[in-house]
Amino acid sequence: MKYSFENDSLRNKELSRSLDSIVKCYQCLSNENLCWFHSESVKTVLIGETKSTILKLKNNR
Repeated sequence: MKYSFENDSLRNKELSRSLDSIVKCYQCLSNENLCWFHSESVKTVLIGETKSTILKLKNNR
């Protein structure tokens, strides 16, 4: 399944920035869980992607 962020350069950049930031974050690397900031950042991207996908599915009925 293709996700819309794969074709959306803005979301792709946002996701790439988040991942780059996570791998440089001492708190994220030293724990099993992401730090609060990066957890919220990833949630925001995923929620936006989910809403976008649901809207597209509703419009394609």
